[in-house]
Amino acid sequence: MDKFRKTNVTLSPSEMRLLAERLLPDLPSGPLDAYRKKASFNWKLLKLVLEGEANVAIETKIWTLLTEDPLFHHPNKGLSHSETRRLAFLRFKKLSVIIERLLGGNLLLQGNGPQITFTRCFGMYDWSLYIKYALSHFVFRYMIMTSSQRYHSEIYDRMESEDIVGCLMLTELGHGSNLKKLQTKAVYDASTEEFVLDTPNLESTKCWVGNLGQHATHGIVYAQLYTPDGVCHGLHSFVVQLRDPRTRLPYPGVTIGDMGSKIGLNGLDNGFAQFHHYRIPRDSLFNRLSDVTPEGKFVSSIKNDNRRFGAALANLSAGRCAIICMCTTNLLKALVIAVRYSGVRRQFGPDESEELPIWEYQLQRWRLLPYISAAYAIHVFGKYICESFYDYSVESVARGNSPENKILSGELHCLSCALKPLSGWTARDGIQECRETCGGHGYLTIARIGDIRNDHDANLTYEGDNNVLVQQASQFLLLQLRNKQMGRKVSSPLNSFDFINDMDNNLKRKLTVTSVDELMNPKICLDAYKWLICHLLVECDRCLKEEIGKGVDPFTAFSNCQAYRLRNLAVIFAEHATLQYFQLYVSNPSIPREVCDVLRRLCCLYGLWSLDKHVAFLYEGYVSTPASVRLIREAIICLCSELKDDAISLMDVYAPPDLVLNSVIGVADGQIYKSIYGQLVRWPGTFEVPSFMTEDLNHSADSSDNVSSKL
Repeated sequence: MDKFRKTNVTLSPSEMRLLAERLLPDLPSGPLDAYRKKASFNWKLLKLVLEGEANVAIETKIWTLLTEDPLFHHPNKGLSHSETRRLAFLRFKKLSVIIERLLGGNLLLQGNGPQITFTRCFGMYDWSLYIKYALSHFVFRYMIMTSSQRYHSEIYDRMESEDIVGCLMLTELGHGSNLKKLQTKAVYDASTEEFVLDTPNLESTKCWVGNLGQHATHGIVYAQLYTPDGVCHGLHSFVVQLRDPRTRLPYPGVTIGDMGSKIGLNGLDNGFAQFHHYRIPRDSLFNRLSDVTPEGKFVSSIKNDNRRFGAALANLSAGRCAIICMCTTNLLKALVIAVRYSGVRRQFGPDESEELPIWEYQLQRWRLLPYISAAYAIHVFGKYICESFYDYSVESVARGNSPENKILSGELHCLSCALKPLSGWTARDGIQECRETCGGHGYLTIARIGDIRNDHDANLTYEGDNNVLVQQASQFLLLQLRNKQMGRKVSSPLNSFDFINDMDNNLKRKLTVTSVDELMNPKICLDAYKWLICHLLVECDRCLKEEIGKGVDPFTAFSNCQAYRLRNLAVIFAEHATLQYFQLYVSNPSIPREVCDVLRRLCCLYGLWSLDKHVAFLYEGYVSTPASVRLIREAIICLCSELKDDAISLMDVYAPPDLVLNSVIGVADGQIYKSIYGQLVRWPGTFEVPSFMTEDLNHSADSSDNVSSKL
């Protein structure tokens, strides 16, 4: 792991301050000024350090587009399902035409930084729109570029004109996680040099396909490849034309439907599809790894079936990396709202003369500040993982999958499988905490926290169910333990698990701190995490051997060791990797002192807060007295107090403009009551007697008249 490779510090502190003032506008004045003036750092400078000048410029262009074009303004009323879809469609069309011109070309060719900035900005605005665009212009286009030795130039070029909209067709009605058991078939017919796509039963129906319900013209279809001799060669991907771009009607042999309303993301048209002996050209097969000759012979550069299967799905790691950024964006968005609200909302006080902002209460800070530290830590590490995966992908396409790249690929897979669950679950819990810390006002639709929560929910299960992904991560870590036990060196290019080589010494460690001050060094937490991971590896290994000793097969043994062991191993591994990189990042001596200090406090808080969740494991050998645990918790409370006056500015770093945030209780000037009331009186029908009540009153009056006439 290169310590300083991923920082954005290239200027002197004074030059960066001047640049930050020039690039970023001042925030509007209001009730939050009191906290902003007490902050220990300049939020503009911190933003520039974290994101870099180029990405701040991209963000500014996106905010300008969203705030100045009326099409992107949020409607002042609730929308029906059909209206939501229509608006997302119109915005997608507009975005497809203008965004690459606005941002200087194809984002896929600009490196990972612009893509991450694009993800965060449009995620702050509307995830349905972002996912529609990303599935077609990032995922679909990326696979066209990288997964085939054939250049599908017609498809690629037409995407720029919005004539073609792409989707990814993987999940089936009967299978989502166990992809080896997908049942869609692609049978090669040598007489016509075509593959015949077929979904042989109801369970093989492709489903949950974003963009497919109403919009997509082409899809990347994953299917079991069969050669004319009847041999199945496993899962492969094909680029398939699904609809006529002129009419949007499916071609004969393809049945497509919409999956209807969901918990969230209802601007995204998820669809299902069936293939009925649908013929596609031989060139539709993505052939970077495998191919079928015109005569029907299967050829592949990877002879091992399991490795070929893994390589075929390697691109899914890119999706998981993107979801890590999506999760932290959701958490940051909710925290902006909750922290700003907390700085303005006043309740109670030491006497009757003045009420205090609820941010002054220890409990409110303890509930939110650790999530701020987590959002920063995971966001910084998540960007590093995305950039590492991007570099790996470029290297693989340019030079093939070298032995070094294979090792890196395994580590990236393990990290993405562990970090996606960690980021998703952390954001889930943090968003709910934000909702509750805003009291009744947080329950309003116009507060937007409910929308954030609902849209985020999908991140926990798509691109790999979190509880399945952690099993892949823990299995990979156990493989490293096996290497250690067999005397092989554990190789970790990103340094996320190389400490396993020193496992014996790590297991001898004990927590010996005697004061809160000692715990303000992140190394204390990192040492504890190394002990935790090594300890859990030993415990998981022992549990598996005990199960197998009972005569249980390896599959069942692995399943029986999940709760409290393998699942926790993967989560703790992700926390350690996040803390380790964040600590290296904030230790960069080129970062200006004033922002470095607040980042170090966030780093310590994240480490201690995360470690506190695993006290039960620590008592299994790392701590011997309750005093150590008390010190950890005292340090957490101390850091929450130290960061009290910095919280508003920490949120300003990532806060979008009010029009994008679209929350009445998260406005930048802090005028929350004016904002709430203003939205309430503008809401259609606020002061009207509803028609159903008028009809009921008229009906009651008619009934009364009839009774009177009879009397």
